[in-house]
Amino acid sequence: MKIVYRFTFEDGTRKVFTVNLYTESLNVVPPDHQTRPEWAKLANYRCHHCQLDENVVRYCPIAVNISDVVDFFKFYTSHDKVEVLVVTEERVYGKKTTVQKAVVTDDRVSRPSPPASDLRTASLESIMLADAPSTCV
Repeated sequence: MKIVYRFTFEDGTRKVFTVNLYTESLNVVPPDHQTRPEWAKLANYRCHHCQLDENVVRYCPIAVNISDVVDFFKFYTSHDKVEVLVVTEERVYGKKTTVQKAVVTDDRVSRPSPPASDLRTASLESIMLADAPSTCV
């Protein structure tokens, strides 16, 4: 299953994020080319309840999942205007809103992965964080 997020900013800048999900679990399929930034290493920061073994898992899977999003949006403010289109196989949803509302999890979206019927209301962040082990959320 694939969800495409298309962001268009007032200055004409465009950015597309494609999130592939396993059909059965709706967990994120990690891309082969995904970068693993230094700040995502477990040795740099661990949530107080993290149970991942640093000798086995070097990078926080959630940090890696959101690293491309964090990197792109680091120069935008929360109130910058953006049009976002969310494209799935069945539908296309669009909204003119702020970066904050387009990217950040809405409190109404629950974890773990939202059911397929709720993907239309799920933000980019909620999808990327959805496959977190319960010890990471």
